[in-house]
Amino acid sequence: MELNKQQLIEKYQGSMLGLAIGDVLGVPIEFKYPGSFEPVSDFIDSDRFGLGYGCWSDDTAMSLCLANSLIENNGFNPVDQVEKYKQWLNTGYCSSTGKAIGVGQTILRALACHRNENGPYTILQLSEADGNGSLMRLAPVPLYYRGDPGQAIEKAKLSSKITHNSDISGDACRYYTGLIIGALNGVSKEELLADLYCPIPDYWQNNQLVSEIHDVAIGSFRRNHPPIIQGSGYVVKSLEAALWAFYNSESFEEGVLKAVNLGDDADTTGAIFGQLAGAYYGINGIPEKWVNNVAKSDEIIEMANKIFYLANKKHLKMIKVIQGDITESRVDAIVNAANQTLLGGGGVDGTIHYCAGPQLLEECRTLGGCNKGEAKITKGYNLPAKHIIHTVGPIYGHEDGLEDEILANCYKNSMELAKKHRLRSIVFPAISTGAFRFPKDQAAKIAINAVNEFLGQNPDTFDEVVFVLYDQHNYFIYSSIVEEKNEK
Repeated sequence: MELNKQQLIEKYQGSMLGLAIGDVLGVPIEFKYPGSFEPVSDFIDSDRFGLGYGCWSDDTAMSLCLANSLIENNGFNPVDQVEKYKQWLNTGYCSSTGKAIGVGQTILRALACHRNENGPYTILQLSEADGNGSLMRLAPVPLYYRGDPGQAIEKAKLSSKITHNSDISGDACRYYTGLIIGALNGVSKEELLADLYCPIPDYWQNNQLVSEIHDVAIGSFRRNHPPIIQGSGYVVKSLEAALWAFYNSESFEEGVLKAVNLGDDADTTGAIFGQLAGAYYGINGIPEKWVNNVAKSDEIIEMANKIFYLANKKHLKMIKVIQGDITESRVDAIVNAANQTLLGGGGVDGTIHYCAGPQLLEECRTLGGCNKGEAKITKGYNLPAKHIIHTVGPIYGHEDGLEDEILANCYKNSMELAKKHRLRSIVFPAISTGAFRFPKDQAAKIAINAVNEFLGQNPDTFDEVVFVLYDQHNYFIYSSIVEEKNEK
């Protein structure tokens, strides 16, 4: 499922708010067992910690600490994460009430240990280290590293290790990171909850999970039901409970109420559920009354927005602009700005045909031409590039006002074709800016936005995307746009 920018932002907002809303709903019944309380159906004031209506506890506060660290450092800085967790513990930083609420013993001991240790990772060996205190705060990591799932999974385990020196907790975070990234990318619930899902094919076969988490990942949440399903503080059970609620529900509201009404460590089960379900359903799939009434809702949304834009800028850094001759590019594919016959022409098209040799024309004769905005692929023949992707741009002023859409489709469909053929590097010219008379400034903005949007929707597809521009004017325009976007 391809998502546009607004849909992706809504998923980021949904994940962060979903975590907080699950936390809020669960706090009033934390450490109560099913049958001992009236099932929760909405926000209520909590007797625990004196939390008011819509206020959340440690789960959300620590997640916001982690989010702020990623934003301020523009990446993963475990030392800074420790300092922010300490600041929360000591001063109420990132809390809903001005003080640290609901601090777990594992986290308390780990942060105390950090006062005496030089490194950012806890060395404490505790039975409680298999708890859910690192999974509950996880969301900012997969949100920030969505475009690089392998790095996201690695950082998730390191994030866990700051307070939980446990392979079980670490692997719960690794596995859940893959699920959240899948949800952000629009993967169906059926695919997400299939055995051993990961956005990187065969990843868990090559990077095995500990047996306890592996059992959850192959569907224990599908087979089991309460009372075997429990919202306990043991990370295996809380992970299983959150996925059970997600699997057995058709909406955010239905699922989060199933999760928290398991009782026991209800706020954390709700927060774990909320991260994934919020990413899956998006902010518009969460009841508006909860979005509006959760404490510091606007701040949480703004934080999600910042993470989204920082994550999106990573894709821009993949885009390179150089001045040169596209026929000299040694890559998986160069893109040819062709005409509808695909039989060669002037400009870039003629140069590519000349340098590739007569075999290119022979293959192009078999393709039956190409419609505007679409793309077809051939071998590279005598070129250093392995393949040539041929796309036909719009003639400016002759497309009934559809020039912008057709030009964007040239880039998107070329990248989709490269993706289909598992090509990792692609080089573009400035399509339609020669004989087709598309204004260069306008064409450059459309090209860069289309490429960046595709990279955002298809993370880890390309290693390199390059614009090779023959004339200096185009080079200056494209370079300026990419630099400007990187500075925002």
